[in-house]
Amino acid sequence: MPRYIIEREMGKINLEDLPAVGRKSNEVLDSMDGVVWIRSYISEAEGKIYCEYEAPNPEAVYEHARRAGLPATKVSEITMEIDPSMFRELLDLGVVVLPCGADGTGPDVIPTSRSAVQGNPAAAGSTVNQPIVKRNPPLRM
Repeated sequence: MPRYIIEREMGKINLEDLPAVGRKSNEVLDSMDGVVWIRSYISEAEGKIYCEYEAPNPEAVYEHARRAGLPATKVSEITMEIDPSMFRELLDLGVVVLPCGADGTGPDVIPTSRSAVQGNPAAAGSTVNQPIVKRNPPLRM
């Protein structure tokens, strides 16, 4: 199921209103198939709320917002999720593994330094200036 980040321009955010807003959102979600509210982040300084949702398509996200009486200023599909742990261990080896390649075919292993390329059996036939990309079977998210 696709995931989305929703940017909601709220203006001044009254934290005392959040319980009622959250209940209304959940009531609407209960009446919609396939739309799941995962979490939200509030920026009082910007007057914005950023929400993460699972939904079959962006239209379902906008429909939830309409029914719940919430703004949906921008809806962006999440194509990849990363976290720092994905980079810490492998950086010592001189490579970065991306969970889904740029072409969507599967994990990419990309060297981060010349030393990672030199002496690497996967680098056979390539030059130091060309990145080495090892393709693995597609990763299903």
